[in-house]
Amino acid sequence: MNERSKFLTRAAAPLLALPRTVKRALVLGIDAVLCVFTVWLALSLRFDTWVVLSSRDLWTVGVSLSLALPLFVKFGLYRAIFRYSGWPAVAAVTKAVAIYAAAYGLVFAAIGVPGVPRTIGLIQPLLLLLAVSASRLLARGWLGGISIKGC
Repeated sequence: MNERSKFLTRAAAPLLALPRTVKRALVLGIDAVLCVFTVWLALSLRFDTWVVLSSRDLWTVGVSLSLALPLFVKFGLYRAIFRYSGWPAVAAVTKAVAIYAAAYGLVFAAIGVPGVPRTIGLIQPLLLLLAVSASRLLARGWLGGISIKGC
């Protein structure tokens, strides 16, 4: 085992030792951050400049969080053990984000919200799918081969 692998294993041990409810809350928090990040990135891509989220953008963030997190819970994204999950977890993420994309797109692309570009309703769900899928695959890649007693 090389030094990098040893470091990653040592860094993972405290995470793997956490109670399951804490791990679920941590992942839910990461998903919330990804929602905010992908809204910001979608706005930045749309305006072709780095934007600062303003009060106008709170609608986009609020709708994202209020749609995504309950859907992710409903689709069981916080029940999976990441280091043992793989493509089935990505399939669940894809299904959840597809429903999310339909609702988010309806609000921002089809109906429209004053001051929010309609394209945000299309760009942000795609970015969210990539971000959440990548987070699951990275967690599996990092934690998948680690064996910690009692975890």
